[in-house]
Order: sequence, then C-alpha cells, then structure tokens
Amino acid sequence: SLRDFLLEYRDSLSFLPAPVEDRLADFAQLFQRHVASLKERARACVNSDDRALKQILVLSELLADSEEGHSWEKVLLSTLPCSPKTGTKAHWKPSRELEEARRLFQELGESWTQTRAAWTHNLTIALVVWLQGYLAVYEEKKRERGSLDFVDLLLLTRDLLKRDLLVRRYFQRRFHFLLVDEFQDTDPLQAEIIFFLAEQESRATDWAAVTLQPGK
Repeated sequence: SLRDFLLEYRDSLSFLPAPVEDRLADFAQLFQRHVASLKERARACVNSDDRALKQILVLSELLADSEEGHSWEKVLLSTLPCSPKTGTKAHWKPSRELEEARRLFQELGESWTQTRAAWTHNLTIALVVWLQGYLAVYEEKKRERGSLDFVDLLLLTRDLLKRDLLVRRYFQRRFHFLLVDEFQDTDPLQAEIIFFLAEQESRATDWAAVTLQPGK
C-alpha cells in the first residue's frame, strides 16, 4: 500500500522532485480548438464506419462532458483515441481532410501525454506531502511506546556507522568479507550500510564518497 511505501522509504522523502508546470489550462484550450476543427473535417467523411470518424465522435463526446461541468481531469484519466494512422483515404472526399485530421490527432495526443504526465507527477508529490502528517503521528506513537520498527533499526545502524568512525572501523575489521545475496533488491538505506562496512579507510562522511575495499 502507499502507507507501507511511505514508511519504508521515509528516509528518502527529501529527494522528492519539485512540482512541474501545470499544463491543464493550455491543454483544455487546445482540446477545444482541435475537436472543433476535427468536427469540421468530419464532414468530408463519406463512410460512417471509418475509424478516424469514430475517433472524432468519441473526442466530441468527451468535450461535451467537460463543457457540461465535468472536470478536465476526466479527460486525462480517459484513454484518448488519437491514433494518427487511423482512417481510410477512400472514405474521405477530398482525402486531404483525412491528412489534416491525422495531424490534429497527432498534436492532440502529444499534448494529452505531456499534460497527463505533469498532472500525475504533481498529484503524486502532493499526496506524499499530505501523508507526511500520518508519518508524524506514526513517529510520535512510537516514541510514546518506546518502540522501533525494522526501518528504524536500519536508520540507526546507518547513522551510527556514518557518524562514528571508531564504530565503523570496529565493524570493518570484524567482518573481512561481505556477501550480499540478491543485491538488486537492496534498497538505498541498506546499500549505505554495505558501503560503509566495505570502505577501504574509515573517512567518508557520505556513502557516495566511500572508496570500497577491493575484494571485500
């Protein structure tokens, strides 16, 4: 669940990316213009089964829903029918109208993809920030009970090895070899511990500055 993910990676929340520019207003305007233009192009289609025509009809329905008060977010959550290769030239008189419709499909699809990516990016960041209130309560409850979870044990171990060079040196000398099974499943916090234990000399203040001991 999202809650479990937040708890497990709470040490990495400082690396959250910044929100990006919201493109929804620009997309809404482009969507309205392009669908209006596509409806004009649709008059040149002489076959009601043409796939390009059907795309235009679906887009027109989505536009109507949005203009009736439904949120534009519904359009972003929908699978937008914007294939730029659909339609049959023989069904369009003149055929250049189909070419123009395909161009509009292409532009609309690209704008939808970019807008949806920015929207979901910002929504995810906002949700994580909002859930930090839950994380604060979780930490307070642990303090009240004097308890630690598994991630706390890893955090305390990492912090001790990072800040206390004597402790780090002690464990480096105690363990001559480190075998990490399924290293591809190691999370960043565990990787930091491994780097500090496998350091050539106890001097780095950050795992990224560690020089690893060859063969360890």
